[in-house]
Amino acid sequence: MTLDKVRKHIAATVLSVFLLGTAAGQARAAGPGVPSAPPAPAATQTVPAASTTADETSAREVQYGQRETQTPQAADFTGGAVGLFIGGSTLAVVLLIVLLVILL
Repeated sequence: MTLDKVRKHIAATVLSVFLLGTAAGQARAAGPGVPSAPPAPAATQTVPAASTTADETSAREVQYGQRETQTPQAADFTGGAVGLFIGGSTLAVVLLIVLLVILL
């Protein structure tokens, strides 16, 4: 085997481990020992009336108005600083792409 063929096999193996390894882990986590929850009966699910929703909305608006009058400094709130979060999954994908570019 030449070095190029070995590199392609290594790259394919690494890629398959990343892709199939996570799927196997998820399948194992939800294995046969975990009982599934039965669906909720359809008779207990009711749709609220439109007037009830409107009453709840107006009550919330009144509560928000009361809160605003109690704390006027809340109007000056500008929020926190903007940050960038790079999680472990993103880092793993970036490293995988860099590895594939190097090997191929």
